[in-house]
Amino acid sequence: MSQSRPFQMRARQGFTLIELLVVIAILGILAGVVSFSVFREVDKARVTAAEQQIAQIKVAMQKYCLDVGSPPSNDVGLQALIERPSEENQAKLWGGPYLETDEIPLDPWRRPYIYRTTDSEAVPFEVISYGKDGVEGGEGTNADISSRKLGR
Repeated sequence: MSQSRPFQMRARQGFTLIELLVVIAILGILAGVVSFSVFREVDKARVTAAEQQIAQIKVAMQKYCLDVGSPPSNDVGLQALIERPSEENQAKLWGGPYLETDEIPLDPWRRPYIYRTTDSEAVPFEVISYGKDGVEGGEGTNADISSRKLGR
């Protein structure tokens, strides 16, 4: 009897190629949307981390300034927070290290923080990260993060 009906429909045993492609396409779209949202949040977290590190460096530098009497020169920079100054008068007053680590931390994008002195007596130094793009200026996650702008 089975030979008399050669085109008899067999029971379905799997998915067709088109069904698999549709499922893969839907999963790809969902993965793209989710990963975009996750990466945007990672960038925001890095900005927050940079702001917190700059605030900690700023407090350490303020302690240095109280001990030594002035901020370090641009040449010495942030190294003054972990290494005793070479000038004898400053070396005597130095109460460091002022950071808990043996190295100056890098910003969340793995670049060194920029240190520079200013002409202002109220804010005699500035600590900066150039943000995600590593270039001065910018907007959003590319914007500069500065100890002066944080106001802490």
